[in-house]
Amino acid sequence: MVRAKHVLEVLSLPAKIKLVWSRLTSSRLAVFYLVLAATHGVTQVALQITAFTVNTDAANLLNNIITVGGLQSNNFTLYDAKTKTLESCSGHGRDLTCVTIWQAATDANTLAQDASNAYASSNSSSSSATASDVTATSSVPQSLVPTSTSSNGTITAPYATSTPTASGSTASTVNAIASSSTTPAAATTQTTAKVLVTHTVFVTVAAPTTTAPEPTASLDLDRRSVSSQPPQAWLEVRLTDTNSSAPVSDTTLSVQTSGLANNPGVVDVSLECVAVLRWPLQTLRNTQREDVVFVFFQIWVLGMSVVAVLNESIPHTVAALLTHGLATMWAGFQLFDTSNFKKSFATLVVNGACKGITIFPTYWKLRGVVEILILVMNAVVLVANAFLSWKVLKVFGWATFRRIGANRKVSNVYKVVLVMATLLQLALFFMLTSVALWIDQLHSGAIGRFSSHATVEITVLSIIVCLLVPWLGLGWFSVRKESKKMLYGFFAISGIFVGEWASEFISSSWRMTFKTWAFFAIMSVVSMGLTIFVTVLGVCCLRNFGHGLPACLYGQETLEHDDFERISPPTPTDLEKSYLVDLLEEDIAWPEDTVDWRGRTPADQAVAVPLPAVVRSAHFPTIPASQPPMSERANDFQPPTTTDLRYKLSLRTTGNGTGSEAESRDWFQDTQSSRSRWSQDEADTRKSKLMVIKRWAIQ
Repeated sequence: MVRAKHVLEVLSLPAKIKLVWSRLTSSRLAVFYLVLAATHGVTQVALQITAFTVNTDAANLLNNIITVGGLQSNNFTLYDAKTKTLESCSGHGRDLTCVTIWQAATDANTLAQDASNAYASSNSSSSSATASDVTATSSVPQSLVPTSTSSNGTITAPYATSTPTASGSTASTVNAIASSSTTPAAATTQTTAKVLVTHTVFVTVAAPTTTAPEPTASLDLDRRSVSSQPPQAWLEVRLTDTNSSAPVSDTTLSVQTSGLANNPGVVDVSLECVAVLRWPLQTLRNTQREDVVFVFFQIWVLGMSVVAVLNESIPHTVAALLTHGLATMWAGFQLFDTSNFKKSFATLVVNGACKGITIFPTYWKLRGVVEILILVMNAVVLVANAFLSWKVLKVFGWATFRRIGANRKVSNVYKVVLVMATLLQLALFFMLTSVALWIDQLHSGAIGRFSSHATVEITVLSIIVCLLVPWLGLGWFSVRKESKKMLYGFFAISGIFVGEWASEFISSSWRMTFKTWAFFAIMSVVSMGLTIFVTVLGVCCLRNFGHGLPACLYGQETLEHDDFERISPPTPTDLEKSYLVDLLEEDIAWPEDTVDWRGRTPADQAVAVPLPAVVRSAHFPTIPASQPPMSERANDFQPPTTTDLRYKLSLRTTGNGTGSEAESRDWFQDTQSSRSRWSQDEADTRKSKLMVIKRWAIQ
């Protein structure tokens, strides 16, 4: 059987692809880490899509009922769980107008009668239909009004607006002419009820157990199917008239179902019930947006995990681990939020305006199962990912040691850089998410559409999105290359982000969305919090400039000084470099404490350079052939002489080539005191480090 690497050689793939594959399969640990990330990412995407489908089906069902009842509205709803009051609002700021649709503490008939009086006083010239016409307008409900009837059975719209609606518009008006004299009896009144409008809507649910009966209504306006497949269930919605001046709750929509579990037969839904369904519909629309965000979130986490292995990147690894933790916390919060939504739905709809009617027979069970699966998988994978990340970080930590050495000062500076890079990755996602959510609200949201400066806001937010990539690049490279110009540009863009976020509080629509949608509020606050914190870390990195971090991270690049040259592999006739080989062949216990290799700069500030960078870039002085070979001092650790190469390294890296034996002895005495603290069981670790230094020195 041909091995995979042989296949790659035969296919002659580009060098970059081979390099990527070799890094992804460099070790079993990397393979396990990537397999876990890929499996979790694909599974989470599938579960989130399932949750999105469940929420979409429920939202479509509510939207169909509201559409049939002619109660579509551009207004948004506000529900107060404490007072159990539902309001329909329009406008924003000082122009905000709200009308109470339902209130638990108020008698429904009294509320409807008060609303009717208010409507009659402000809209005395409301339109009426002819004796043979039935009009059901789907316009913005401003107030609750009772159904006005006459002796010939004419019924007007149960909700009215100040803007007249054309009777011929199929998008907002449904007209029908009675053609049958069939008058089914009304179950709740003593008078004869006339079926005025019948509208049949197909919904996709569980497969029906019995054959669906034919509609028995006198009028059949339209039949629409949400898919090309044969429908599995259908709803017949009939608008009936009781020939009386009863309040709104007596004018009902008869919903006949077939194939819906635990809800067979004909169900009478009042117009008040249909009106309050706008609030759960608005909530479900926001839940759909959350599901879409988490689908892209899982793809983003998987991408970060792959980049972490490819680049041996500690920031990407830590950021991926943190996002797993955030996803787990949000999955738990979703269960809590769904529980609250279910309680509010039961109070407002089932036990409130709809008087015991079960609108969602299977929705809550399906949504609960999906959310529990998401939470359990996130929790299990979080534990496994934490263990693998700890193992991976140990490997990447050794790679970091090879970059910057054991210098404590440079190591501390680099830790701040890593923290900044990690938070920068998180801030990018949260910033992009919060901006995208608000753009979507301005375009199609229930509250955002009332913004008076929507076009200006969308333009500004588009500029913010375009600045995200330069912002990430400036923040990432400026602190590594110690470029003040790039860092100042990063600060400027961060200031633009913070200023734009602060200015959003001026918008009343943004404040209302922030107040009523928890997910949007969390994303906005976290994105700005991370942006501000990353900016503060950038200031800390600016103060740490000048400690030699670029020389450690970019040691393979040509240094700016003229007195440095690259070392080629030594030859037996090269006394200078063969002397270096003699040095590296000694079993030297290299100290792990900070060593000041460069001495002092003209500003009398110590600049520490790690050993690997010095060994790779220093130009060693010529050692006379008459000098005796280096004495073996690996065990006795005697003070060196001026011919010792390590001492000459310290003199050479000071820049002026001057020094004294006293300084050298002081340095080795400090090293010896550190060496006395080492334990015998660390000999293997010291040997491995020495082998790395040898390989770097002869490159």
